[in-house]
Amino acid sequence: TIRYFQLLKICAMLVQVLSSALVDISGFYLITVQVLFSFGTVLQQLAGTRFETVSSVYHMMTTMLRMVVGGMGEQDWLFASQEAPYLGTMFVLTFDVLCVMMMFTLALSILCESYSNTNLIVQNLRAGKQTLKQMESYHRKSWATKVGKFFSATRRDVQREVMPLKRAIRAGRRMVGRQEANAAHKLAVAAHHMH
Repeated sequence: TIRYFQLLKICAMLVQVLSSALVDISGFYLITVQVLFSFGTVLQQLAGTRFETVSSVYHMMTTMLRMVVGGMGEQDWLFASQEAPYLGTMFVLTFDVLCVMMMFTLALSILCESYSNTNLIVQNLRAGKQTLKQMESYHRKSWATKVGKFFSATRRDVQREVMPLKRAIRAGRRMVGRQEANAAHKLAVAAHHMH
């Protein structure tokens, strides 16, 4: 999955570079069209004839490419759309598609970047979890833990041995107390009978 997204990211970058190159080429084309349009105007003046169709197409292309490179006014747009509406619409649609492609590739590259960052975070979290496991295993195997376990086991063993003795001592005390109470009662009864 990571390789797939890396490939998508590379494709998005390539399309972005191609789109930028197309815009640069359109700027170069603008200069060329302006030169040709000027040359056509000179020829028109020299020959004394009118190349209306060629001039209108050149002007339309010039205004459209001016929109691409540096923006254009409403009058140029209206003139271009009146002179060659179909060609102008085709050019605008092409330019819109180019813009949409650039936006899509930019969004795709951002998504790929965010996925890579998310994947990196997940990898760091997994590495941290693994480190915690290693620390826990080291803690279990460490000398201090072994000593602590030994002392806790020794304390349990001592308690296991001492508790029956404690219980026996308590039982003996209770028995002695009962015997003392019985002896005192008997002494009291004997003294009563003597009186």
